[in-house]
Amino acid sequence: MKKHIRFKISTKVLFYFLLVSLVPLITATAILVNSAKLQLLQSAVARQQIIAKDTSSKVDDYLTNKINSILLLSQAFSAKNLSDQQINQSIALLVHYDRDISNLYLLNSVGKQTNVFDRKGQVNALTDQSSSDAYKAATYLSGKAYISSVSY
Repeated sequence: MKKHIRFKISTKVLFYFLLVSLVPLITATAILVNSAKLQLLQSAVARQQIIAKDTSSKVDDYLTNKINSILLLSQAFSAKNLSDQQINQSIALLVHYDRDISNLYLLNSVGKQTNVFDRKGQVNALTDQSSSDAYKAATYLSGKAYISSVSY
């Protein structure tokens, strides 16, 4: 024979009271936690997108500034009203004060270096760059604005 456990009425009331109060509480907690989780994830994604956009804008501005300064300098080199000495001084100052530029080479039409500048100033050791990829690309793109690749 099976014995059935019988609870007192006060125990049953307490059990049903707990059941009636805890089930909605646990359900509401689960819903609110999931909602907060989704909002936090959306906020994190939005912040990351803002940071990525801001960083890409800064990098784009930085590179544009560097390219424009070098293009301006290359146009100044071909200007008729500046002497070679003034141009060389301007280039040497650019390389000296712009820490992102380590060397700057000026080549003639056959690929021979006419001027080389490093952080210390003008270098007198000139080499033939006609076989370099940068010179080949520049002659291929002659007449168009071109900045050669950076080498480390």
